[in-house]
Formats: sequence, C-alpha cells, structure tokens
Amino acid sequence: MSGNGKQRSDLITDLVSDLEPVRNPGKTLVRSLLWLLVAFAASIIFMVLRAPFRPGFSQQLLSVPQFATETILGCIAIIAVGVVAYRSAIPSNQGLWNLFRLPLGITVVWVSFYVYGLSEPALEPSMAGKRDHCYLEVFLYGLPALLAGIVALRALYPLRGTASGAMIGLAAGAIPALLMQLACMYVVPHMLMFHILPGLALAGFGGIVGYFFLRSN
Repeated sequence: MSGNGKQRSDLITDLVSDLEPVRNPGKTLVRSLLWLLVAFAASIIFMVLRAPFRPGFSQQLLSVPQFATETILGCIAIIAVGVVAYRSAIPSNQGLWNLFRLPLGITVVWVSFYVYGLSEPALEPSMAGKRDHCYLEVFLYGLPALLAGIVALRALYPLRGTASGAMIGLAAGAIPALLMQLACMYVVPHMLMFHILPGLALAGFGGIVGYFFLRSN
C-alpha cells in the first residue's frame, strides 16, 4: 500500500510540476462596464420619462466644487463596485475583504460627503425638482439592473452567491440614488433617507437573490 501511495504521489507531482497559476481566470471588465453603461442609461431614461431633472443641476455641477466632488465620487464608487461584483463571480483564492475593501471604502467616502453635508451642505437647501415617491423610484429603477446583473453573473462561475449578489445590488441601487441627487430636491436629510437608503437597501436584496439564484457554497 505504501508503495502504491508513493507512486500515486510521484505521479501527481509529475503532472502538476509544469502548471502555473491562472493569473486572469476570467475577463469580466468589458461585461461589467457594459452592464454599468446600460444600467445608467436605463435609469436616466426612466427618470426623464417620469419627470425632468432638477432645473440648473448642470450649472451647479460646474460651479460648486463640493457638489461636483460628491457626484464624481459617486460615479467612481459605482464603477468600482460594479467591476468587483463581476470579478467576484470568478473563482479565486482571493479573500472577500481583499476583493471588496477598495470599492466599499470609496462608497463609504462618497456617502460620508452627504453626512458631512448635514452641517455643511454643498448647495442651499431647495425644494426645486421635488419628486413624489422618489424613494420608490430609486428602488424600482435599480431593480431591473439588479436582476439583469444576477442573470449575467449566473453565466460565470459564482461560488460566493450572497456576496456577489450584494455587490451587484449595491451598484444597481447606487446608480438611481446618485442620479436622484441631480433630479430631485437637494435637501441633505431627505437625500440620505429617500435616495441613498433605498439604494443601499438593494444591496441587501441582492444578497438574498444571490443566495438563492447564484451557485454558492
């Protein structure tokens, strides 16, 4: 038995001696960027069909550095989360913390700008652009992107369905949450409660959907 065991061990060693680790197990960047582009476009179209964006928001972006920084940081956070959501669906030995810490860190910094805005808002509080049921708009506009993302991730090899679903849900919800800052009234407590919070809620919903519909351990 010991001889057979040694022969088997030698055989395995010979078979794997020339193998190299796969450094790029799946090309997900193009897929994730395409998903992000379609999700942004769909949210914008849905919002415009529902009601115009807030008057003067483009001038505010150009003339108010804090408001522009908030918006740019939101875009960066969404892109980072979306890209990593797709990357997380490719099996690897990289831990979840190492994979998610950068996009989640950027997201925390983005939301922190609005928390800071409770005392020092980027813009003067205004009811201009107020949209009834904006919280429902955020959730409903993010939902199709979330479901489309889940379908796309199923085509990969997700082993961590809950985590991948939560990340794709976070990106899907953050898109209309960010756009609503340009479309709805700029009142920071309202924005945190009715724009950001419903967007973040899609991360939890995405985790639940991912648990049931993505292949996971």
